[in-house]
Amino acid sequence: MPVVLMLVMLLSVTSVQAQTLRMSELDPDTNRAVAPVIRAANALFPRLPGVTLTTRIDALCGGDDETSEHVRYCTDQNLIFLTRGLVAEVGSKDAAFILAHAYGHAVQVRHGVADIALRAITTQRLREVELRRMVESQVACNAGVILDRAFGDDAPDGPGSQYFANAHWGRAPLASRAKIALDLEEQRRWYQIGRRQGLSACEVGDIPIEPLRQFIRR
Repeated sequence: MPVVLMLVMLLSVTSVQAQTLRMSELDPDTNRAVAPVIRAANALFPRLPGVTLTTRIDALCGGDDETSEHVRYCTDQNLIFLTRGLVAEVGSKDAAFILAHAYGHAVQVRHGVADIALRAITTQRLREVELRRMVESQVACNAGVILDRAFGDDAPDGPGSQYFANAHWGRAPLASRAKIALDLEEQRRWYQIGRRQGLSACEVGDIPIEPLRQFIRR
């Protein structure tokens, strides 16, 4: 097993006050980038995954050379893994966006949207790419909602680079996952929709927002 530093385990948390952030071993830049995102995501939604830093992300979740080197949301473990040194590699704003994007997937998985999307994909194979792009659009929108809560007017404007072209979420092995990504402009557009208009604006085509509206904490 890789040696990992646990930031927060939130497998069955019912309130923000129940969170325990053990950040004492983190450098200040990483702390400033990720702690507000963790707090904001869990303030907005219940039952989200824990977040873990690792120096061995390549060994996790059944990934391969075409799996993300920055983040992996392993749904069967209900954990988000971030590579240690992420802030040094991509900067604090993009590190915050990467984590918020992972939470954007987690919100879908933990509250029923991913199941709806999978049923649609399974029954409409000719539309698979279109539907998966809708999923990714909602994820970017969810990230905007989370980062607006975390940083307000100081939230990032959007990703500075393409971090999600490779598989980065799902059940192991991630190496077998479909690789569908939005281009940067579409990521930024949907991110800004979530940031400026809120969760109600994050319904994208066949991917509904109502399951998330039932769980969001105001």
